[in-house]
Amino acid sequence: MTTRFERCAALSAWLPLAACAGTTSPGTPDGAAPGGDGPAADASVPLTPLEKACTPEVELKLTDTDTTRQRLFLDVSGDDPEAFMQEIGRGVCRILYRKPEEVRDATKLTLIIEHAVGDVAWKGGDGAQIEVGISTDHLSNVKNQGRQVAMEIKGILYHEMTHMYQHDDSDQGGVDGGLIEGIADSVRIRAGFTPNGAQPDKGGNWDDGYTTTAFFLNWVEDHYPDFVYKLNLTMDERDGKKWTPEAFKTITGKTVEQLWADYIKP
Repeated sequence: MTTRFERCAALSAWLPLAACAGTTSPGTPDGAAPGGDGPAADASVPLTPLEKACTPEVELKLTDTDTTRQRLFLDVSGDDPEAFMQEIGRGVCRILYRKPEEVRDATKLTLIIEHAVGDVAWKGGDGAQIEVGISTDHLSNVKNQGRQVAMEIKGILYHEMTHMYQHDDSDQGGVDGGLIEGIADSVRIRAGFTPNGAQPDKGGNWDDGYTTTAFFLNWVEDHYPDFVYKLNLTMDERDGKKWTPEAFKTITGKTVEQLWADYIKP
């Protein structure tokens, strides 16, 4: 059963809805920065139009009722998980976009923290409203391996929230999944949260997806500034045009095959 949680202002914590009944606020200013070590916006600085376009409504569902496992997420997000996730959304868009009118219409994120044994994370839904899940089983494994849980959570959210905001040519049947996943990991890596142990893999193909494609895209970005930004715009589902890999040549002057050949040169 899903238990709905919300931030209980009087207790500076996220609790079941019923637990907040009858409490009163101690006077914490609205917009106070969240605790923990997550990214947080400075409430005294107005959001830019681009940041406003990338600040979704957030609903947190803690379906894992084990409080020790819950803390693996809440200790990172601080006392305001909504602000924590909204700032990651803005971070994604600062990489993918330059103008608010370029942003895909995405308005609500439901984040599910679930004890899903053997799973890592997942995304459901499309368009304006999506769900993202993170498994506390995975977070427990990360902690037990001596890795940084905060880095993993932020990395997962940068990847999954990229799926929320990136264009994917959905009106024309969609873009190959390998490229979509590659862009999501490209953003994750550029934000500073490279997946554990990930290294460039030049033995596959450019569209193999995830970090194989991500490191390639970031190499192209190094040689052609703003490449990923421009590539994302070519997939805009509102333009009525079918996306093709010809976009690589339009942006760089080289086909994707030529770029890949340059990338894998010894």
